Amino acid sequence: MQKTIGLANILVPNENELNILMPGASSVEEKAHALLNLGVEHVIVTLGAKGCVWFHAGGARAYPATPVRCIDSTGASDVFISCLAAYLSESCAMEEAIYYANAAAGYSVMWKGVQNAIPDRQTLESLCAPHTDMNLVPNVSPLTKP
Repeated sequence: MQKTIGLANILVPNENELNILMPGASSVEEKAHALLNLGVEHVIVTLGAKGCVWFHAGGARAYPATPVRCIDSTGASDVFISCLAAYLSESCAMEEAIYYANAAAGYSVMWKGVQNAIPDRQTLESLCAPHTDMNLVPNVSPLTKP
């Protein structure tokens, strides 16, 4: 399985999935680092109400979730991954694509059901417009090479 995982360019597990992929008592950061060492270029761990963290060869960056009233989290990861893929397919920078994906997932949990909870591009970008300065997103400690 490790050879197969190493073929992925982008891997987006939640915490539970990360623990299945990389069992053991190590931290999220250590598990993400292990996946990078297998050859995965980008590991984005979704953390539910805590947002997500993007790990890559150059370090790591945290994207905190906007506090919202969660009605139904069903499909939030699907919204995150779909939004991420859409922005990346348009040559959007990874930092920006993750920012929008995180916001889209946050928006989606405020509604009951899945289909009605997916924001369209205009809604998403208007919600994010006041906050699109990527420098305002806090950094987490950089990954260190063993």
